[in-house]
Amino acid sequence: MIKKLWENNPDDSGWLVTYGDIMTLLLSFFVLLFALSSMDDFLYNEILISLKESVGFSESRLTADSRVIPTIERIIELQGLANNVEVLAERNEVRIFGTDSVFFEAGSADIHPNAALFLKAVAGVIKQLHHSVQVEGHTDDLDSSQGKFASNWELSTARAAAVVGFLEKEGVEPDRLSAVGFAQYKPRYPPTPENRVRNRRVEIVLKSRKI
Repeated sequence: MIKKLWENNPDDSGWLVTYGDIMTLLLSFFVLLFALSSMDDFLYNEILISLKESVGFSESRLTADSRVIPTIERIIELQGLANNVEVLAERNEVRIFGTDSVFFEAGSADIHPNAALFLKAVAGVIKQLHHSVQVEGHTDDLDSSQGKFASNWELSTARAAAVVGFLEKEGVEPDRLSAVGFAQYKPRYPPTPENRVRNRRVEIVLKSRKI
């Protein structure tokens, strides 16, 4: 009977192809899981390699803002943060600013794990500079006193201090660092309900200084 069925369906081996595809997908899935377990280190190394190739980032100190900005832009691009983080030159400063949701959970001053890789890469750039670094915390105009912090002053200052602490741990000299909280009183955009998300932000300000 088996022989007869085989003779009637000599090409009935499609299941082998399907089986092979399933095994390939399973193998790919487990390889992906393994890769994700060390993604932070891998992505950080990829960032450094890409920066060296694309904008001339090297062990020599960066001195020109014209090089700092494309370097930071590349970091933002590689980490998929273009919708939440921006960098621009204002007067004699370079400002890196991102919405609070990138760095913190709502009402918290604990740095979000997803922000650590970005800040680590930024710290790597800062260490190549002579700039002083001021970190500014900003909130919206909603009352935060019902949470962990008694006021927006405390929340914004605590967030700025948290970023400064992170940069110091990454090797940025502490005498170059400062932290300040502005609460809701220095909005970047008109303080309307629609702009609250964008006004809740952290700004890392690189200021040229004499050496």
